[in-house]
Amino acid sequence: AWALVRSAPRPADAAHSPPSAMPEPDHVSLNIPPTPEASPSIDLRETAAVCTAISRLQSAADLQPLLARTSSLLNASGLVVWMAAGEEMFPVAWHGYDSKQLSQLGPISYSSLNAAADAWRTGTLQCVAGSAGSRSALVAPLLGVERCVGVLALEVAPGHEADALTQAAATLVAAQLSTVLGGWLARHSVAPGRGGP
Repeated sequence: AWALVRSAPRPADAAHSPPSAMPEPDHVSLNIPPTPEASPSIDLRETAAVCTAISRLQSAADLQPLLARTSSLLNASGLVVWMAAGEEMFPVAWHGYDSKQLSQLGPISYSSLNAAADAWRTGTLQCVAGSAGSRSALVAPLLGVERCVGVLALEVAPGHEADALTQAAATLVAAQLSTVLGGWLARHSVAPGRGGP
């Protein structure tokens, strides 16, 4: 595209061209918008299978393969399960990230100004569009009977955060995680900074 722009004739050059002259093909400037990434394909059968497997979760060792399946299902490069403890949320399990990176993040305060805290406070799905050179994010709340007990944060390709099927599948997985992890992780020793691979 840059080569086309550079080769386009300037207005002054055009004024000296014969009226009947047609522009050469390599002097035609095309204004073609960038092609957006293809919409992600969400496998509904796999979504159901992942949710069913989550409902049968019995140990921390069983959680990691399910997070890997969830990441693949939602076309996410990484995901983090944050669980609330008092007025803060801690990363308790993840996939696609180095454990040292997660341990450096620290807790998220209830009053923090970010998508994870917004999802926690409002109990609604949060979408963050990526900028040039950065990825986008989806944050789905883990809703309990009385309150939001945490969030599922996903890093996705630009544009995928706005895809309706991706949003729906993320919400389904988060809802299933909340039914199991809301009480299960509170009773087990999955300490912040030790829940990932």
